[in-house]
Amino acid sequence: MKLLVTEEQTIVDYILDLDARGFPMHLPAIKDLADSLLAARHRDPVGPNWPRAFIRRRPELKMKFNRKYDYRRALCEDPELVQGWFRLQGNKEWVTSVVCVSAAGWAIPPFVIFQGKHHLSAWYKEDSLPRDWVIGVSENGWTTNELGLKWLEHFNRHTKERTIGAHRLLILDGHKSHNSVEF
Repeated sequence: MKLLVTEEQTIVDYILDLDARGFPMHLPAIKDLADSLLAARHRDPVGPNWPRAFIRRRPELKMKFNRKYDYRRALCEDPELVQGWFRLQGNKEWVTSVVCVSAAGWAIPPFVIFQGKHHLSAWYKEDSLPRDWVIGVSENGWTTNELGLKWLEHFNRHTKERTIGAHRLLILDGHKSHNSVEF
């Protein structure tokens, strides 16, 4: 057994806690959690089948589909409805904008993720991009665990001064980049 009994129980508790909050963990995230615990002790990572085997041997855990397929989402994936986008001229790269708006109505500057390996300032006209915007890149233009952590730092930087009291409430949508161990 690679993981200690206490480490396995910690993983179970974490999975159940996230699930109770409405954020069920996926198998790759469970593997990442186990691997990070092992890395802290300079041990080799678990194998690719470990998460399924772990869930099977833990009676308090089970795998299931957690929600039914939403009708509105199905409409957005209807090929007939999205054909117009494919007929548009020009580049069709994916761009993600991570935004955060407070209950009082103020927003932190955008965190924009483009498809690519490196961010080039030549992508913009000189001084056309506000200095407080953050630009990130990923292979497909989507957020990653690393970019999710950078966004959290961006959030902290822009909300710390506005905080009244010791705590801030951040409500997340459950994307896997918000459930990483580092986040």
